[in-house]
Amino acid sequence: MALTAALFVTLASPAFVSAQAAGSSSVIQFWYVSGTSIIGGSQVWTYAGTNLTMNSTFSDRDGVKTQEITEFHVHAVVPGKDPFPLANGTNQYPLPQVTVYYDTSQVIQDPNQCVSANNSVGFVCGVPHVDLQHQVLEIRLVRLLEFSDTNGDKGYADGEPILSQVNLDHRSMQYAIPSVFGLDDSAARINLPIRHNSSASYGDSSDGWLGQNEAAFGSFDGMGFTLSGSGPVSLAVTGYQWFDSRSFQGTNMTPGRVKIDLSIGSYPFQSLNSRLAVELNVTSFSQQSSTDWSVLPSTYGEGLGIDASNTTAVFAWASTALADNVSAQVVGTVLPVDSLSRSVYFSYPYAASIQHDPVLGITDKRLTGGQVLGPPGVASFAWAWIAFGGALFGTGAVIYFVERRKR
Repeated sequence: MALTAALFVTLASPAFVSAQAAGSSSVIQFWYVSGTSIIGGSQVWTYAGTNLTMNSTFSDRDGVKTQEITEFHVHAVVPGKDPFPLANGTNQYPLPQVTVYYDTSQVIQDPNQCVSANNSVGFVCGVPHVDLQHQVLEIRLVRLLEFSDTNGDKGYADGEPILSQVNLDHRSMQYAIPSVFGLDDSAARINLPIRHNSSASYGDSSDGWLGQNEAAFGSFDGMGFTLSGSGPVSLAVTGYQWFDSRSFQGTNMTPGRVKIDLSIGSYPFQSLNSRLAVELNVTSFSQQSSTDWSVLPSTYGEGLGIDASNTTAVFAWASTALADNVSAQVVGTVLPVDSLSRSVYFSYPYAASIQHDPVLGITDKRLTGGQVLGPPGVASFAWAWIAFGGALFGTGAVIYFVERRKR
């Protein structure tokens, strides 16, 4: 809830009123946050988050006012330095994970729709209501396992001998607080301006934001995040997201995608003839839940597609990785868990250092060609609608956390 509160305060700010400016044709505004979550006096997880507000339109037809806002959110979460207090039940974030979700929020104000006021007036008409459409895609890093490839297919198969393993939520793994950074057009990292620093009983946090009306907006062409852990093995995850479509490190990027650099080092192998697999839990859901899963080839390698009514989530991975700086085949194994999730195993050869590049994202099927639309008519928005629309992410974050706890 600390993250929810921080995001709500950030996005509700009138500083988000935007005007068309240089810097991006697709992103109107962006924000970023990192911090810790404290429960029962324990630092149980740490996080970093980003948000791109990509499209916002306003219409007034026959007196019915509608504002539609589309946003793409990224969260990186790792276990904190302390266990989750037993009195509070099971830690909802026991594993390092990267989560993306896509929201389309419509704020509708119809003067002919009235609600009871519970007072002498009787009814109040034209009260705005929110129609939220969203899809969530979670990638949780479960464990690293050394196995004997007894069937010779180079991939991990259920039942093959496991020689050793490292659970990535084990307390022997120590994780740094995830961080966020800006990107310029050359992909150089640049510092993001911090607007707020806070410390409260639920944890520390720092956040900031920029809209198209601000001069500094044009200095940034993207954002990224890092999470890292050390212990029995070293683990690092770096994510990149861009404000406009481009080719980046051999991947076609849009503002609704995140390119991941996954790095694994110093695994304590028991055998020179074994292989290493990383086990991932991939979960996706929307309002009606996502059950239409498919394994599909892509120009990038292989991937999972998860279809919802208005959106499609994709988790794809490169067919090769660098193993001790030598290109090596990656075999992906997908096993069903339930209607909302799959287990995915990436298998690599014996190596002291492994670098691999997955991609995850969500596409809105209603937008032209599946691409994010630009911000038409931004300057015509009323202040009240912009502030209310920006505050909607608070609602989206609450819905995300409530639904996540149900699953």
